[in-house]
Amino acid sequence: MSSSDEIAYCPLAFGYSNYARNGYRSKLVSFTPIPSSGGGPVGATLGGAGIVISQNCKHRDVALEYALWVAGKECQSTLYVESGGQPASKTAWLDPHANQLTNGYFAATLPVLENAWLRPRFSGFEHFQVQALTKVSEFLKAERSSGETLGRLDELCMNSAFTRSPTSMKP
Repeated sequence: MSSSDEIAYCPLAFGYSNYARNGYRSKLVSFTPIPSSGGGPVGATLGGAGIVISQNCKHRDVALEYALWVAGKECQSTLYVESGGQPASKTAWLDPHANQLTNGYFAATLPVLENAWLRPRFSGFEHFQVQALTKVSEFLKAERSSGETLGRLDELCMNSAFTRSPTSMKP
């Protein structure tokens, strides 16, 4: 969508603010809330990267100070978003400057984030997600019945770390 006219509309996609920035690609991508049948923009998955301090860090106090600064409202609303980052701070998503840089991306998609489902963080979720999407795709292409698809999804879920005890899950 950012480099050709082959695709004009995609109702669901992970949102990346860079695609809404002037000059990032040859074509600007506009973002709106996900389609809804009247209940608001619900059903999206929220996930992303974060910042952590390694237990082996030799300068934890400096690392903590940096982590607090980079996650703070001021950095998130200015340097972080100006450098192409997609901030975690809601203050930054509401910031007029951040929205000017991204052609309104943050304000347009904030309702989706506020109603999103938090992506699970258990070990193996990414594998489960890819396998589940493959099963749903087979159903949508009429290669499998709804009953068979649901059965395979149940099987995938039962074999995933999602159904294991919390003590067996890796962070």
